[in-house]
Amino acid sequence: MFMRLDLSCSGCRQLRLLDRAYQCTLTAGSLDEACGQLLCYSCSRAHSIITSHPCFRVVGLDSRIMAGVIDCPYRYGANLTPANYMKHTRSCNLRGLMCPMAMCRQKPFFWNTLASHLIDHHGFFNENIPYEGYKEDIPLIRCGTGVVLEGQEEYFVFFITETGLYFIWLGDAEAKHDLPSFLLKVHLYQAGSDGRPREELGHYLSPHPTRIMDVIHLCVIPSVANINITQQSFYLRVLIEDRA
Repeated sequence: MFMRLDLSCSGCRQLRLLDRAYQCTLTAGSLDEACGQLLCYSCSRAHSIITSHPCFRVVGLDSRIMAGVIDCPYRYGANLTPANYMKHTRSCNLRGLMCPMAMCRQKPFFWNTLASHLIDHHGFFNENIPYEGYKEDIPLIRCGTGVVLEGQEEYFVFFITETGLYFIWLGDAEAKHDLPSFLLKVHLYQAGSDGRPREELGHYLSPHPTRIMDVIHLCVIPSVANINITQQSFYLRVLIEDRA
């Protein structure tokens, strides 16, 4: 019988006690309620500074935490072990997502509605991805825009900011439970006046990125003398292959 755990920090109310729990040394005789409660590392540091009470790590909780189960914050009844909690919460298809584009930051979206939002409101191009061979007929993209490559119940999103090229996977990880990772190769080129690649600016290779919904920085776009990056067009070559 597993013990159900509440690993919320008493300070920030976030589920952060999974990564070590702390407690104030003055658990009795204090006027501060937080002195007798469990805190995450960040809140314990703040507590020590404010109260001048040192905090210690509650090592005895480690074995109890690893033997317990945790509820998914987005789905009732999903019993998660501490070992798979972080991966599940980053790939759960009921997780609320924020738009990554600057000056927008709307929320919440689910994975499929965020893809539609990027296409409809931010002008991202929408193309299909074949899962074999390089995708080379991707429309040119500029700083502040991107492309959504649509696969089978998932999207591969690429966008450019003034600092680099970024990637997001959006999808239903449960529909791909037998394919937890994929091969990703991306080449970024500066486009010439004819719209074709002129100079490779960077590339990215990852043989086993997992299907989790996080923003990944793929590569830095080097500065070009006397050229404003916001006025440039870029060309992508993308290869995506499933990996069991």
